[in-house]
This record gives sequence, structure tokens and C-alpha cells, in this order.
Amino acid sequence: MKTTPIRSSRFICFAICSFVMCALALLMVSCDGQPASNSKAAGNTTTKDASAEGSESETAVTKEMVIGSKAPPLDIEHWISNRDGQFKEVTTFYSGKVYVVEFWATWCGPCIASMPHLVELQDKFAQRGVQIISVSREDLATVKGLLPQQVQGSAVGDSSTYGELTNAYCLTADPDGSVHSDYMKAAKQRGIPRAFIVGKSGLIEWIGHPMAMDAVLEEVVSDQWDRDEFALEFQQSDQVKALFSKAARLANQGNFDEAQQLLSSEKSNFIGANLSKLEDFESRLKLASIEQTIQAGDVDEAIGQIETARKAANGKAKMLFDARLASLLLAEKRYDRVISTIDEIFDELPAAGLNALARQIYLHAVEPNEIAKELQNTAIKSIEKALEEDPTSGAFLDTYARLLHLSGDSERAFEVQTKALKNPGRAEAEIKAFYKQLMQERSEAASDSDTSSAADDKDDETDDQ
Repeated sequence: MKTTPIRSSRFICFAICSFVMCALALLMVSCDGQPASNSKAAGNTTTKDASAEGSESETAVTKEMVIGSKAPPLDIEHWISNRDGQFKEVTTFYSGKVYVVEFWATWCGPCIASMPHLVELQDKFAQRGVQIISVSREDLATVKGLLPQQVQGSAVGDSSTYGELTNAYCLTADPDGSVHSDYMKAAKQRGIPRAFIVGKSGLIEWIGHPMAMDAVLEEVVSDQWDRDEFALEFQQSDQVKALFSKAARLANQGNFDEAQQLLSSEKSNFIGANLSKLEDFESRLKLASIEQTIQAGDVDEAIGQIETARKAANGKAKMLFDARLASLLLAEKRYDRVISTIDEIFDELPAAGLNALARQIYLHAVEPNEIAKELQNTAIKSIEKALEEDPTSGAFLDTYARLLHLSGDSERAFEVQTKALKNPGRAEAEIKAFYKQLMQERSEAASDSDTSSAADDKDDETDDQ
């Protein structure tokens, strides 16, 4: 028995358009809270720390913190975990050691999602003089209430708790908010999770999302970090937000050309991550403009615009245009061109991009015919390459299982989906649902087989009589 995937091209186009506009808004309102482009989890965001909005009169005036400031001492009330005694409680920072002071809360989804990554980093750098200290300003009972809970997205059969997980680094609670004031308020940071890297000389080297600090931490530990360059980037962050806000207002009014001209004219004023964010925002603005052309019904013009844009783009921007071109061609059922486009960009796409394309083809699948079979083969080739890079990804394995099922190989699909269950990640509900569907189909097939065998036995008995 084979299920029919979603086939509405209007639905897909609408969903993609909505995604582009949402991404545009996300960049506008919370760019400082997004992982940098080298982040492993581009989907992680920062949650606004609502409890951080108290009046300035409630606390003493806090000295402003910038990159290069001397890190304030830590006055943490409750130290909950210490890597089985490997780490001591910290008040002042020892010369020659590197510290990560990270702020989080039990109610903050992105903070909880960052915990496994903090464990990975602590495991990697524990023997190289790095200590990770996570600080919540909730009361001790609230923090401890999280610890017995099972880790979200853990593999089937893995009953690990947050208490066991966070024992790898220093989890703390500081209810009076003194450390929050000395760091978060001093650096004018309002979103969590937020990490501060304190370098070997006791100075603030970096401030950002903990999912984006891998490369930075390596450079700080290896004495390769350029603090002065990042200090300039950090100073520019408010300017970037203001620029994005102005450009987004223009775009919301339909003035896409003017918005793009504004961004282009300001490019030379920014460096590093801020320049990358600006270029990414510029690409999404262009794509949002093209979406208007699609909605107006001029698909051929839109395809031409994407073709022009992708030829002029590179890196992340080019991948954005490549993916949109493929999805638009799929929606228009121009399958030959879809295949040739994917063949053209196949070697350039990262694993996540290959999975996205394979998933789109699955969603666009039609009843089997020669063209559809070629599309299926292209999708399977894409997801198999993605799995070469990350063979345990539950999301990738789920896509592979669905494509195998679509092609009629239900047994192989069941084997692959069983593997996907071992590492479901955020797709746990979807993976479990498809696994349940496959189990049901196997049960029905076995029941049909038993019924058929019983009927054959009855026929044999009749013949004997």
C-alpha cells in the first residue's frame, strides 16, 4: 500500500513565499540573536528575556561592557553541576584559562536546545583550559525542576535527563540577578541564550549566540583570535539593526528597489559577520520582490529574475536562489528543467540543501510515469549524498525512507525509518508518525498474507474432497 504525498503546487508556492517573508521579518527584528553563518543550527533563535526589562532605577548603574572590557567577577549563588568535580566554583578568572559565561532560562526553548551543543563544546575543550558556566537568574527550585525531565529529541530508548546532560559543564542559578546585571545589562544584551567568552587575560573576547561560538572559541584558545576586529563588528551591530529596520519598512511598502539600493549603498561601511548579514538580507529582499512577480502570475519573468540573480550571487545567497528556482520549477511541473538545474548545482549544495531539494521533490511527487521516476531518482541521489556527509541525521534518513516508500521499496523504507528513530532531533513527531504508518502497512500486509494463505488451504481441502 502506498500513500499519496501532498501535491498542491499552490500550497507549496504559498508556503515558500510565507517562509521568505518570515525570514525577512526575522532578520529585521532579531538579527543580533541569530547564529552566525557558520552555525550548525541555523534554525536556532534567541528568546527575549522579558524579565530583563526592569527600570534602571531598580539597580545600581552598571558599568558599560564592550569587547575588550575586563570581565566582572562572578557572584553566583548556586552551583548545581561541576563535571563530576572537575570544575571549581569561579569568582575571579584565572590567567591563562578561557571561560564561557552563558545566560539561559528554563522557559527559553532556544536555551534548552543549545544544551547538547554546550556539552559537545565542553567535552572538546575541557582538557584545553576551557570552563563553561551557564547562569540562570531563576530560583534554585525552578532550575532544579528541569533536571529530572527527559532530554527533548533524544533517541528512542535514551532516557537521559537534563540533569545528566548538563553535568558535563557548570549549571548555576543566581536569583538576585547580579551576574545578569554585570554582563547582560552592561553589554545591552536582551535576548537569551547569550554567551560571553572571557579570554586568557580576563578580558571579554566575544559576545553572541552559543550555537555560533565554535570557531571563535577555537581561535581564542589557540591565541589566533582578532579581538579588535570583532570589537568593530560588535560596535556596528546597532547600526545594522537600524539599517535592516529602514530597509524592511521600504519593502513592506512595496519599494523593493529602493530598499535594495539602500543596502547596496551601505555595504562598504560593514565588515565580517555584519557584512554577511547584510548580504543575506539583501538576497532575501530580492527574493521577496520576485515572490511578488510570482503572485502576479508572471512565472516566466520570475524565473528569469531568479536566473539573473543567481548568476550574480555566490555562497549562501546563490544557494538561496538555486533552491527557490528548483522549487518554482517543481511547482510549475517543468520536470526536465528541474533535473538539469539540480544536476548543475548538485556539487555545490551542502547536506542540508540536498535534503531540502529531495524533500521538495517528494512533496511534488505525482503518480509514477517516466518523468516522475527520473525525479525520484534525482531526489534519491541527492539524499544519498547528504547521508554520506551525515549518516545518522534523523531528518535525512526520514526523507530517504519516504522516497524509498514512494518508489515502492517498503521494506527498505522501514529499515531506514527505524534508523531515523534513533536520532530524531526536532523532527521527532513527524518521524514517529511515518514510522507508525509503515508499521501499520506492514501489519496490514501480514494480515492480507495470512488471509490469502488460509484461503489457499481451504481450496486445497476442497480439492481433496
